[in-house]
Amino acid sequence: MESLGVQMQRLNYTTQYSGKYLNNYGQDAVGGTDHVPPGWDDWFGLVGNSKFYNYTVSDNGESVWYNNSYEEDYFTDVLSDRVVDFVKDSANAKSGKPFFSIVATPAAHTNFAAAPKYVANERSERAKIRGIVLIDNSLHQQR
Repeated sequence: MESLGVQMQRLNYTTQYSGKYLNNYGQDAVGGTDHVPPGWDDWFGLVGNSKFYNYTVSDNGESVWYNNSYEEDYFTDVLSDRVVDFVKDSANAKSGKPFFSIVATPAAHTNFAAAPKYVANERSERAKIRGIVLIDNSLHQQR
């Protein structure tokens, strides 16, 4: 069975996958970050499981590390910027090809790593109850 990306390429779409793929994606036993699954012209796959800071992605087969700065590294925002750039570039491409993107944001497990802008809003009391705190520009769950 072919992946959706392969099928969309066959229909002449430019394709993109961004976000969490499989829990073991990027591990050496399954091809490492060099492995880009078939069907994706632009690949931005999170290595391992759901993380929002201090993570590695495969950027078209190249391993890229992100640190713990909210302004530069918060995964949901990095993902959003990547997808917006892909859509803009694809819409402005002279080829006129249609484009297709899958955006797979990771679900929060624990530690809950909300963006600081959300911790500070009206739900901040809920965040405090759950033990989410902002320390040195990074979020940590109290134990």
